[in-house]
Amino acid sequence: MTSLFLGDFGHGLIAAEAALAEAIRSLGAVDPIVVSATPAYTERCVPGITCIAPDDPLPRAVSQVVLAGPIFRRDRTLALVEAFSAAKAAGATPRLHNLSLPPGLEPAETAGIAVEFADATGSLRDHTSLLVLMRRRLPWFPDFACFSERTLGHDDSLSALLPEGPAPLGLMFDGTPLMLDCLEDNPAAFAAVMGSPGSGPLLPIPDTAPGLTGIVMGDAVLASRRAMRAARPGEAALLPALLDTRWWLENATPAGLAGLVRRCSALVTTTDFGVVLAAAAGIPCHIIGYSMDDPATRAGGTLAGALAPGSSFIVLPPRK
Repeated sequence: MTSLFLGDFGHGLIAAEAALAEAIRSLGAVDPIVVSATPAYTERCVPGITCIAPDDPLPRAVSQVVLAGPIFRRDRTLALVEAFSAAKAAGATPRLHNLSLPPGLEPAETAGIAVEFADATGSLRDHTSLLVLMRRRLPWFPDFACFSERTLGHDDSLSALLPEGPAPLGLMFDGTPLMLDCLEDNPAAFAAVMGSPGSGPLLPIPDTAPGLTGIVMGDAVLASRRAMRAARPGEAALLPALLDTRWWLENATPAGLAGLVRRCSALVTTTDFGVVLAAAAGIPCHIIGYSMDDPATRAGGTLAGALAPGSSFIVLPPRK
């Protein structure tokens, strides 16, 4: 059975590639075809797949179309649902797997998405996406995947580069304008979490890469540097290569980042993938949200029962 995978792939948001790898494994897809904005990047993160570009014609004889993982932007959501509908019209069986819809969709848009999903089966990733679609009268109840990419596993390709010494405090920040405003307005809150005695050296772990096609999610490297300056002025990053975008694009993988997080004493994060990796590693996670529906807040609410003792969760006020 030939499966076509659609999602927010190839934009440098490695949570999407992590969800793709888990979807392929979970569904037992053989020779999967994946639509990616940057095929070489997605193929490096998820070996064994064949990628095509969004402008390429959809392959014929696809028996199943799978819309999987987190989608981070409204415009890409609408484009992906359109491609999902086209594959259905060509005869593919529709399936959702561990899907997250982004904030900012208009009610009429979510109603239209619910119509397109009416004949599908599968699962949703977070409680907010579930509630949005049920309110729009999706005629079936999806399985609740609860960020199933946390079962993906890890490797030591990056953690082997860490020097010997105390376990570091991991930092995973998204660098969106809202997050940077939050950091600028609330430096003491960030410093209180990152500057606690005995927390070890700081290890920034960006989970997004500026510069790939269509990326507007913000600069995770800039956010990491600003947060370090706010909390511990003058302290160097433990593995500075992670803050080099070119090096990150050539070396970072979902399993590699998971391996880094497992070496940390705790993780401070504003990203959903940070919450996922901390839950999988069994280390305390200190979540900093900057709205009631940002990705980290969603993940913190969905995975609250899976987080290690000592975890914390604050939502800071937005800039007025």
